[in-house]
Amino acid sequence: MEHTLKCNVLKCRKELSDQALVTTCSHIFCVDCSKRHGLTGQAPDRRKSCPACECQLNNPDDAVVTNLNLTENYKTSVLSGLSPNIIMECAGRALSFWAYQTTQEHSIYQRYLEKTLTEKLKILNVKLEKTVGDANADITGLQEKIRALSDDYDDMRRKHEELARSYQDKCRKLTQVQELYDKVKRKADLGQMEAAASDAVDSNLQYGTQLPAFEFPEPAARQNIYEQQSD
Repeated sequence: MEHTLKCNVLKCRKELSDQALVTTCSHIFCVDCSKRHGLTGQAPDRRKSCPACECQLNNPDDAVVTNLNLTENYKTSVLSGLSPNIIMECAGRALSFWAYQTTQEHSIYQRYLEKTLTEKLKILNVKLEKTVGDANADITGLQEKIRALSDDYDDMRRKHEELARSYQDKCRKLTQVQELYDKVKRKADLGQMEAAASDAVDSNLQYGTQLPAFEFPEPAARQNIYEQQSD
């Protein structure tokens, strides 16, 4: 693919296809930029330095407007009549100009690429720093939540242990109360039996009636009665 020349004014960079102004310092400008920078004016007012490199352009032929889209007839006649040495010299200088423009274009592209990549890298670094900062903030927040949950767990465990001890203590006291209640109830039942027997004896003695036959309990039952009396 053939390389396309571009205006050497960095803010312009217009592709050149028809006419352009070329300088002996191997720079090329579009017609609009050459007029804007005063390169096409008359001798007294014409600019005498290159806008790209500030090289002096004192001679009238140091900056000339050339046609880039040559006709076949012009190509035939432009170098006709010149000696082979002059033709080769002109061709060599033209090739040097083209090589310089190609190199400059590559250099400009490299600088542009470097600038673009540098800017993108800065943006990525900013995003990375923000991402790292957000991640660290999230980690800190999660760690604080974990500590809070751990403290809540410890509090709930202590409360559970306290409730378990309290429940065991109440169960022990309830057992003691139940045992005491059973003991009192047995004493009350025994007292009622003794009172009933005493009333029966007194009634028989007073009226002279015969006491009813009293059936003594079995040995095991008597033993329980004795135990109740001893309590």
